[in-house]
Amino acid sequence: MNARTKIFIADYDCASLVSLMLWIEQFPEFEVTGTSSNSAQLLDRINKANPDIVLLDINKGVAENLPLVRAIRGSLASPAILLKAQTEQSADALANESDGSIGPSTAVKEICDAIRKATNKRRMALSAANMPMTKAG
Repeated sequence: MNARTKIFIADYDCASLVSLMLWIEQFPEFEVTGTSSNSAQLLDRINKANPDIVLLDINKGVAENLPLVRAIRGSLASPAILLKAQTEQSADALANESDGSIGPSTAVKEICDAIRKATNKRRMALSAANMPMTKAG
């Protein structure tokens, strides 16, 4: 049996955060290990929760979100990042810095599929980086 995927949800809308958390927790393969509705001490909370993936609501412009996304990527937890974008333009601009994005009206099944895909993408990248070199000949 595979370990549960640990998810950290950072959403500035409290109602959206709670409803998303309740929906995700209905899936036995997922575990919500932390939440945040503001950016104060977000990196500390992420490091403490040690998630596999951070579901990050980006409600500000790219200039404000890019340093945050890069800081999360470089944190001790080094989680996959799935962006919840209000517009496709903001998601497109941060696509190289994240492992995927979802829109504001995405169905829960599609969110779960995006979480699986982003987590697997990140695990593959980390395992490839840590893979020992093979002997030649």
